[in-house]
This record gives sequence, structure tokens and C-alpha cells, in this order.
Amino acid sequence: ENIYLGSLPMKHGVVDWKKLNTDAKTVLEKLGCEVDPKAPVAALPIAQQQLVEIARGIALGAKVLILDEPTSSLTEKEKDSLFENINSLKAQGVGIVYITHKMDEVFEISDRVLVFRDGQPTGEFNTKDITLEDIVQSMIGRTLDDYFHKSHAVPGDEVIRVEKLCLKGVYQDISFHVRKGEIVGLYGLVGAGRTEIVETIFGIRRPDSGEIYLNGK
Repeated sequence: ENIYLGSLPMKHGVVDWKKLNTDAKTVLEKLGCEVDPKAPVAALPIAQQQLVEIARGIALGAKVLILDEPTSSLTEKEKDSLFENINSLKAQGVGIVYITHKMDEVFEISDRVLVFRDGQPTGEFNTKDITLEDIVQSMIGRTLDDYFHKSHAVPGDEVIRVEKLCLKGVYQDISFHVRKGEIVGLYGLVGAGRTEIVETIFGIRRPDSGEIYLNGK
């Protein structure tokens, strides 16, 4: 239904479910996506949900696909599978507009690059003819050497400490500390639990167990 929404096959005035499922299965197999056409989309992993969206474009004969940050929620293996599908579509004559801020993906997947800054195009290149520095300079208007200067503060006393923080089904056994003059980054895929941990520290969520210390208390 998601794939053929707006163009469902009809028979005698009602939806032809047999044809719908057969057609959906065919287009999903073309993408190498082993998903039961009858499975609710909400029950699928993010990577397969994205493939269902791509399958919709293929099923309706799209000549151009626009993919906006498609790997933001994918593992490395899922990203490789997505890129295989993109290259397959490219070989079939489909044009791809690929939006990303990940520089490695730019060089891995694109043929041409259009750079925007503040809503204005600042550079258009053939990917094979440019370097990372060329793209960055178009993005920020100067080289990276002039962009970021890291300060060298000496970390001081501990400000906050988290010990064995747990919230069932969200995160488990989280422990870390932050000292004065120090930056600690939380990194992971969408849904990994970063936001929920910070919300717990600030009191928006209540953990099942664990302790949070502020200035030792």
C-alpha cells in the first residue's frame, strides 16, 4: 500500500490485493530487499523503510529520485547496501539528487557536486576533479586552516558524573564524567539513546536505576 499509494491496482471496483502484493514483491526484489509486502512499515528496520520509499519511486516510474540524508540512521553495512541500489538505479538511467553533509559519501557516490551556503550555490564541480579542501572552501568561504582553532585548556575538577544509569528499553549501564574545561561528545546513530541520556540528566526523564552527581553531590 505504501509503494502504490495513489495508484493501487483495482479489479471490479475494489483493490486487487493479489496483484498489489505480487507487484510490490517484484519491485522489492529488484532492490534486493527481502521484505514481506504485507508487513507493516512501522515494523521494519529504518534501512528497509528507506528501501520501501525507493521502491515506491521505481514502481511509479520515477526518472529522478531525491534522497535527503539517507544514511543518517544506517549502519555501515546498510549504507553499503543502499549505495549498491543507488548505483543500480543510476545504471538504469535514473537521475539521483543526493543531499548529504558527509564528505566521504560525496566522493564515494556522486558524479557532480553542487555546494550551497546560506541558500546560495557557491560552487559546481565534477567530483573526479576536486578535493575535500575545494568543497570545504566553497561551503565556508575559507580554508579549514582559518576555520577552527582548538584551545588547550587544562581540565580541572569533575563537574558531573553519571554512574550505571539505566532506563529499560532505552539505554543501559551508562557511566561517564565531565571535568571543567573539557568537552565530551555523545556520538551514535539516530535512536542510539544519546538524546534520552541527556534528557535524563536534565530531569526530563526518570531513570530506572543509577546515579547522577553534580559537583560531587
